[in-house]
Amino acid sequence: MACVCYALSARIERPDCFSRARTACAAALAGLLVFTVANGAMWSASATARTDPAGASWREAHAGLVGANVGGWLLAERWLTDRGQSALSVGALKSPYEIAGAEGAIDERSLSIRLRAAGRLDALDAWRDAYVTRADFAAMRAAGLNAVRVPFGWWLVARTDDPDGYHRGKGLRYLDDAMRWAEAEGLEVVLDLHGAPGSQNGRQTAGHEAAPQWMPDHFDAERCVEVLEIVARRYAASRALVGITLLNEPELPMVILAPFYARAYAAVRAAGCAPSRVAVIINLYAMDAVLSDGWALNRLMPPSTHPNVIYDVHVYFAFMPLALHALLSLRTLTSVVVWVQAMAVHLSGRFCIIGEWSLRLPFAGTLAAELDAMTPSRRDALLREFGARQLDAYGSQAGCVGVFFWTWNAPEHESMWSFQRAVANGWLAPARVSRLGARLRERAAPVGRGAGSE
Repeated sequence: MACVCYALSARIERPDCFSRARTACAAALAGLLVFTVANGAMWSASATARTDPAGASWREAHAGLVGANVGGWLLAERWLTDRGQSALSVGALKSPYEIAGAEGAIDERSLSIRLRAAGRLDALDAWRDAYVTRADFAAMRAAGLNAVRVPFGWWLVARTDDPDGYHRGKGLRYLDDAMRWAEAEGLEVVLDLHGAPGSQNGRQTAGHEAAPQWMPDHFDAERCVEVLEIVARRYAASRALVGITLLNEPELPMVILAPFYARAYAAVRAAGCAPSRVAVIINLYAMDAVLSDGWALNRLMPPSTHPNVIYDVHVYFAFMPLALHALLSLRTLTSVVVWVQAMAVHLSGRFCIIGEWSLRLPFAGTLAAELDAMTPSRRDALLREFGARQLDAYGSQAGCVGVFFWTWNAPEHESMWSFQRAVANGWLAPARVSRLGARLRERAAPVGRGAGSE
């Protein structure tokens, strides 16, 4: 948790000879502080469970979700797909951003517009058909995963009013494929609305890089609810569906989010997704949202009236503020800070999933320079330790019911983002990943059974 480490470390006047020692002390103090507070939060989570028997029933059946995201597939994020793709499961695959006519595209919307003008929308369809297939779902299962998180753009579900904008292609049939493949391979599914009408953040990761012109009031809450209702109704009967994330990484004020979440929750439940079968998942974007948005929603949407709401927190180490780089080493970042962040995500007082995590280390600043200076063998060893510590830290949290690596496929130059490459490179051990599910189930089961029996 960068903010905690920074608050404690910023006051240190640090002669060079004492830098590492003081950094370690600051990080240890941060960890102790968070552990003390988080321990109280666990009791709050237990109390919540006792008032939410439907949520407890769901946890008994589904706690222990260990999966990967199929990021970049149903929303073509530029950074994941902007160079020659070499996904392990499909071999070499040319990026749609490299197709003649796509020059200058910065997001899926501009990519669609350019390919349409060039008469090459078929290239986007062909790429999407090949990027993720049933073979990937089978490979996930073989790698020890039991779940998959499926991010998608709203334009695949509902027709857009802008015929010159996003390309819909097969539309909902892509999600149909994902659900069918998951059922066939024994994977459980979390559907994630990754790009919303009007955008929830104005970033290319949501389909349209609109900053700085994007404003929160561009978000179309009404159409967003309609999209979620369509998805919920279509897949309510699927035995694979276990959760629906209402919105990914929103950068919206609570005055907009709170009424939207209440309406979206009601729509998903009315569409047939019962609380005992499907969790409604709310992404608390950025660590400060755990304490701000999370606690506010606990009051506005308590378990007594909104059963089986789970929070989703994304835990990344790649974006550590540059101001912290002088106070941390990679060793501290990949050890003490891992545990600090793992404990901090549960301060919300509600059960949660870690919807996105990765092995990506900082790509700028002094920490990136330290990484670049390592020999390949030392870097491999560091990434193995980093992966093992994250799995151990997440598995130790009683409030955590699932984790999803970001992402399944990634280009070779972004190997630390790819679950497949992490396994192939020996950074993640499938057996250890599989054991994480058992640990999460064991830690969730006593709370779940106690809650369900009252």
